[in-house]
Amino acid sequence: MIFAYNPKYVSDTLLVITEDDRGLEQSVERKGNVARLETEDGRVIGWNFFAISEELTIEGSGQVTLTDDQVKKLNDLIKAAGFTEELVPDHEPKFVVGLVKSCEPHEDSDHLSITEIEVDNGNTLQIVCGAPNIRKGLKV
Repeated sequence: MIFAYNPKYVSDTLLVITEDDRGLEQSVERKGNVARLETEDGRVIGWNFFAISEELTIEGSGQVTLTDDQVKKLNDLIKAAGFTEELVPDHEPKFVVGLVKSCEPHEDSDHLSITEIEVDNGNTLQIVCGAPNIRKGLKV
């Protein structure tokens, strides 16, 4: 989930992106100060909260981070507007740095490598990589 707030250029509106639209047509349903964006296949891909400073204090501008309590307040606003959906706090990292522990050529390819990447607290992932500059010891 991505939260964006830019009162100087976008007005007092909190934009919430919950999913990629995958290029599908979008529709918007607005009830009061809450608007739900969904794709033609019925997936909710975002929310707009207008006049948000009347409800929340948001620090910063651009992409912002909200607390679980602030997300709960957004859910209260969604429910009060008459929508049934709910935002679920997302604490997963969006960007991870890893260390290439090993890198071997893929036996069935002339350009792929099989790597072991150490991430977060020593967890290791096996990743097939097509980068020509991949090598052991590189941070990716």
